[in-house]
Amino acid sequence: MHRSRVWLKRLTLGVCLAAVSYFGLVWYVRHEIARDLREYQPEHALKQLVTLQSITWLTDSDRLQQLEILRKLGETSAFASLAGQLRQRGYESEVGLQETLMLAQGNGVKQVADRLPHLLVSGQGNVADICDAFAGGFMNSHQTDRALTVLKAWKLDFPDDPRAILMTGRIQEFQGDWDSAFSTYRHAADVCPGFGPAAYQAGRVLLRQKLPEQALPWFETAAAWLTTDVPARVGMAKCYRALNQPEQARSILMSIRQNPIDSERQLRAFRLLGETIVTARTAVDEELGQLQLADQDFSGAIESLKRASDCDPLNHKLKYLLGRAYVGDGRRDEAEPLFDDYREANEKIDRLDRLIDRVRDVPEDLTARTQAGEILLKYVNENQGLVWLHAVLEADPSFPEALSVLAEFHQRRAAGPDAREGDAQQAAEFRLRLNQLPAASPTHD
Repeated sequence: MHRSRVWLKRLTLGVCLAAVSYFGLVWYVRHEIARDLREYQPEHALKQLVTLQSITWLTDSDRLQQLEILRKLGETSAFASLAGQLRQRGYESEVGLQETLMLAQGNGVKQVADRLPHLLVSGQGNVADICDAFAGGFMNSHQTDRALTVLKAWKLDFPDDPRAILMTGRIQEFQGDWDSAFSTYRHAADVCPGFGPAAYQAGRVLLRQKLPEQALPWFETAAAWLTTDVPARVGMAKCYRALNQPEQARSILMSIRQNPIDSERQLRAFRLLGETIVTARTAVDEELGQLQLADQDFSGAIESLKRASDCDPLNHKLKYLLGRAYVGDGRRDEAEPLFDDYREANEKIDRLDRLIDRVRDVPEDLTARTQAGEILLKYVNENQGLVWLHAVLEADPSFPEALSVLAEFHQRRAAGPDAREGDAQQAAEFRLRLNQLPAASPTHD
């Protein structure tokens, strides 16, 4: 009898300990999800949510956090499905807020811009998250002045929020102020150690300035801090190649190739760092192709560089490298059109430098601004070109040259494989505004 009571006590104690351990684990995972959301680590929060789902039923509060995570990751289909389920369960205001922020951070900021003042004073939702979504949306729609206005209010209330600091750096980049952008990214990393995007952006700006030795430790730090480290590891490979250490670069790239992560996850990782989908799809092939070209592995270089060039037709450096690979492989006829494209791009970029000097001397010269924006759009970086052209329209909403360039750009992209939601509508809007002007003869580069 005594022995049975001992066993009963032990069993009871074991059950209690198991229950404490179980509920402690559930509490810990939920705590980590909340912390990840506060620190803007949505990828890691999603991993923690999957862990939570494997050990317990998700509550409505968990589902609302899941909706926030999906919104921050830009997962539109999964977001819409979960939003519908939660709305049916009575969470109209919570779902409505997240839907507004999803529109704001994407291509729908114009539809919801008038809601921003109310959201900031209503007490509904996290003010920093609201500012983040709207400032990002204004940047994506090339309304830099409105983005700066939101950033000013954001940093006034949350001076050490690394997301606000990071976005300031991106605007400085678009304005061509690389030194200020690096200082801003370094400040973001200082105020929030462990914030991977800050280290990544600092490394990227230094590499853009041809300072690979200084950039490398920033990319190494970013690789340690980021949930998905592929973008940072590609940055490290670029640094090693620039530092004439091809074996280290090749080792990193082959490791990525041999241990591929889910492609959607990789695309998401680049997108969360402000990189384009094109960069995500071409980064490894471009670097590997350059290493193969240096090794005179021309057939391998052609395979890598053509795959990258097909994904990024604006990258004229890729065309030049592919042309060199064709020449090395004895296929000069295929190389010549690529060299012609490269020469044309270089001529335009030389002209761009002169136009930028002109704009610095005469900021009110909207023709020079428009021509610089068009060259950026066609030969350098679409986003930077759009920022310049929209800045012209902020100064003069009826400037015909800028309206013409933007109408043609959106019409061309709407008809191509990289069409984005809203391209056809924007093309029609710019064309309508142009046609409503008094008779003019727009001329652009």
